[in-house]
Amino acid sequence: AHQNKRMPPQTRQKKKKNSTKKPIQCDDDGREADNGEPMAKQSKLEDIGRDDIDDIKKNQLQVMSPKELWRCEEMKFWEQAANSYKTVLKKVAATKKKKEKRLIELDNWMFGGDLESAVSGRKEPFINKQELEQIMEWKITRGKFRPLMRLIKGNDEEFVMKTSEVSFAVVEDNLEQAVKELCKLKGVGPATASAILAAVFPQCAPFMSDEAMLAMPQCQPIEYKLKNYLLFAEHIKAKAKDLGDGWTPERIGKALWSSHFA
Repeated sequence: AHQNKRMPPQTRQKKKKNSTKKPIQCDDDGREADNGEPMAKQSKLEDIGRDDIDDIKKNQLQVMSPKELWRCEEMKFWEQAANSYKTVLKKVAATKKKKEKRLIELDNWMFGGDLESAVSGRKEPFINKQELEQIMEWKITRGKFRPLMRLIKGNDEEFVMKTSEVSFAVVEDNLEQAVKELCKLKGVGPATASAILAAVFPQCAPFMSDEAMLAMPQCQPIEYKLKNYLLFAEHIKAKAKDLGDGWTPERIGKALWSSHFA
């Protein structure tokens, strides 16, 4: 009987072209490379700057979360977090796109001594309307955006100066009254009032940032009310006292904020 011989697979089928696709190259965030070439692994510190990276490498301490830092009593960890503020600010500013340089400029103006010097150089300390607007710009740029600038711009110049003058006159003895006075301004609540006071009187008032408040079980849940701010400020001041010389309430707040974004 006639038998059909089976053809070898290589002669029975046409040889397929090598259609193996190159794997999609992605960076650490899962983004595909535009040119199809493998993307170099990027350091998380890539956008920070060489000098800042060198500064970080000098300090090899463990990076703590804000909650861990809040419970910590070792000075070296608090120093590390507080001293990293400018580096972490650059990292956060890099995510603000067109606002990157502006955020750094505003932060330097508020906490680098320029605002404090301008205010203390006046016969009676106060801020003017332009300074109030710049403080609000800093607040909604560094943190969450809120549509408050229109209200801020609606304040009368003389009223801003007089109200802030009354607030600044009592802040060292009565933080509650100082905040209440500033809250008379349009668009100013306890959080914005705390930003004003923290910039001019860092030894008296910490800024009411979400990141710092989240570190403290005593301040949960977060509410932007006067009583919540006063509780927050009370605990921050106690921590500053425990850490000793060189620690202000605002420096404690900056350390917690930096720890959140580090």
